[in-house]
Amino acid sequence: MLCEPVDPILRDYLPIPEDTGLAVVRVVPGSPAERAGLRERDILVAVAGGPPIPLPDLERLRSLVQTAGSEGKPLRLIRLREGKKEVVAVMPEKPGEAEQAENTELAEPHRRGDRGGPGLDREIRELLEPLTRQMEELDAMARKDSRAVRDRLERETNGLDRRFKELRQQQRRQFRELNQRIEAQNQALERMAKQLRRLAADRDKPRDAADDHGDHE
Repeated sequence: MLCEPVDPILRDYLPIPEDTGLAVVRVVPGSPAERAGLRERDILVAVAGGPPIPLPDLERLRSLVQTAGSEGKPLRLIRLREGKKEVVAVMPEKPGEAEQAENTELAEPHRRGDRGGPGLDREIRELLEPLTRQMEELDAMARKDSRAVRDRLERETNGLDRRFKELRQQQRRQFRELNQRIEAQNQALERMAKQLRRLAADRDKPRDAADDHGDHE
């Protein structure tokens, strides 16, 4: 089995810690990894059993595989596949068999000619493509929702502006009507005052005439 550290760009989209993660690049047919169900594009997150042991690089994985192989115990790995974490048990081969298998794995990419540097880049691109599409869809949805919210706010703002203008016009009409009523009341009061002054003057005229007649006698 060939593994490489998870690409930093890909790591941002995966639910794994920063200090661990190995991407499975190649699984040799008939190997313990294949028998355990591991396959290309799986992400090895950590070693299970007690506190999880991080897998920051291939050397740590090889060391753990050798230890488990010498003890004849299965190595329990936490695998991430399609967003789900599972525990798989890999039974390492004996030290001599492990060395032979490792040499086979190292020679296999050169014989195939489609793994290694460019192949790994292709694998990473294939892993990133669905995530990139999903991010683009989310971004498009966010822009669409943003436009919808902006349009709604603009409509509500225009509606409030129109309502405010209507209220201002209504208030001006009410002030004009109130001023007109006050002016009419003032004019009515002025007419009443004139009438009262005229009535008072008319009432005083006979008394003045009687006083003048008494003086002549």
